[in-house]
Amino acid sequence: MTQATCEERVQDEWTKEKARLTNFRQYSPHSLPDTGESFPEYHLDFGFVPEDTYDDQTEAYWRYQICWGGPSSDIRYYLDEEAKDGLRIEYWFMDWFDGANIRLTGDDRELAMWVFEQLAPPQL
Repeated sequence: MTQATCEERVQDEWTKEKARLTNFRQYSPHSLPDTGESFPEYHLDFGFVPEDTYDDQTEAYWRYQICWGGPSSDIRYYLDEEAKDGLRIEYWFMDWFDGANIRLTGDDRELAMWVFEQLAPPQL
């Protein structure tokens, strides 16, 4: 049996991640009652990725790195003058030489902006 591609899995993976982040937002700044985990402990990194850091990467972005390895996922915040608030926000899901993304809009975008506001340096 072959594993589904990232394109086939990205929406389901975002749905799971969205549920976790919604819980963190609901209980912030306290720990989750069922696991004791808190939002600042949950992710791996929040940082800036300059353009050309990776092959075929033409845009710089801020990255909320959720997990790394196989699979990995993150939320990327691209500067985009045409986007709402000047940011284009995408959720990325990657697994061993495969990757897919979805653009976050509506409530999904609002949740991603909450993440950004919690972690971005104050000068942004």
